Amino acid sequence: MQIKNYEMFIRKKEYPQIDRFVVIYVGVVLFFQTLLQISPVVTALAATPLYSIQTYLGVLGGGLIILDLFTTKRVWQGKYCYLLLTILAGALLATDKMVPYGIKENLYKLCWMAIQFCLVYSCAFRIPREELEERIKTLFYALVTIWCFACCISFVQYVTRVEYQEVVNPLAQDTSANWQGFHNNRLYGIFYTLNHAAYVSLFFAIIAAVCAIREKRAWVKILLILALVILIGYIVLSGSRSGQCALLVCALLAVWLAIRSRLKGNDRQQTTDRQKTAIVCIVILLVIALCGTGYVGIRYVLDAATEELLPDGTNVEDVTNGRIRIWSDYISLYEEIGLAGLSPGNYMTYILKNHPELFVVRAAKHFNPDKYHSGIIYHVHSGYLMVYVSAGVFGLLALAAFMGLCMFWMVRRLQNNKKTGIWFACGMLLVVAGAISAVFDEGLFFQNNPQTTMFWLALGLLLGDRLTETESAEQAQDN
Repeated sequence: MQIKNYEMFIRKKEYPQIDRFVVIYVGVVLFFQTLLQISPVVTALAATPLYSIQTYLGVLGGGLIILDLFTTKRVWQGKYCYLLLTILAGALLATDKMVPYGIKENLYKLCWMAIQFCLVYSCAFRIPREELEERIKTLFYALVTIWCFACCISFVQYVTRVEYQEVVNPLAQDTSANWQGFHNNRLYGIFYTLNHAAYVSLFFAIIAAVCAIREKRAWVKILLILALVILIGYIVLSGSRSGQCALLVCALLAVWLAIRSRLKGNDRQQTTDRQKTAIVCIVILLVIALCGTGYVGIRYVLDAATEELLPDGTNVEDVTNGRIRIWSDYISLYEEIGLAGLSPGNYMTYILKNHPELFVVRAAKHFNPDKYHSGIIYHVHSGYLMVYVSAGVFGLLALAAFMGLCMFWMVRRLQNNKKTGIWFACGMLLVVAGAISAVFDEGLFFQNNPQTTMFWLALGLLLGDRLTETESAEQAQDN
């Protein structure tokens, strides 16, 4: 029995104004999160009171969670939400254990993860699906326009081979310079963080592809296709291997879903065998071209990699760009991580002071002395391992249970539906893209960035059956 069915959590009264305000709040959060991935915007905001906009939004989000608990109680409607809250509880216990190493950063990360779990994840239930879809579509068109403009400026840097370093955020804890432009065969462009820029581009590309398919206005459809080309182009040129890997997996999954939907279509469509064959061939050719482009990009980066050694002769580079060494270091601390973890915000400080012999510390000290002296070492480089380090065994078990239940639900949903709706497929691709990105980077958990927000919004809509209902409504209207 799901926790939302317990009598103590059943909503006694509707509060539409609060629900709509939460949806608007999530839109504002996503808007600023996207802007803050563009370096010139970050630098400009650092000189204004808006620099602390994420702090303001975090405090407002915390207040909305408390208000929700006493009014709408939407927090409890998210599927398997009690497992997500278990992760938060484990991280909270770890925060108490790590108080001697600080508390501010922990509170910041806990607050934003609570916002993702409690507000973003529950958006599917807050307003009618038609209104929610319209709001998401309007916001997406605005964001993709801004993002593609930034990508185009980055392409100019690629063509002109512009390369420079800049302190993007002079007020941050880490004041080391960021690479911008085209450096070491990777297109950083004008984005704050390369991997995050690649992931955001992938999320936007998936939504743009679906909107292009559903859009009836020819000129909007053309613009969306152009945006799709720009977004995929940046992912390839960025050299983000994790981003390219997610792109290829999503492309293959999209092909499978398209073929499955066509071959299992009903008699109303009257799709002939010849048409089916043509569709399959065209899709396969497109995927081969996409995979070939991605493969060339990946090989280009791998071939350009140079061997880096620590003073003691330790090799830094490998096919995972040092991630195997990083993961091994964090796993080696299993006794100290224990049941509750090392907290999401202060684990670096703890490791820096207590384990200077680890690779993640020595490599940071040697290659990034500015970061090292500001208290920053190599981060976990895996969202799933981040949960283990932050919330311990309790958090990891809750995450494993949550992922298992979600996958089981999706498999059952696919088995029970002969044809996969376009919006259901979109949500599934977004979730898969986020899940793959979390294998290689910190994203999705204890992070405040646009891909995290889009992931939890898509997952909430998917598991809440809102995407399936939207597709059914559209099919009924077409009939």
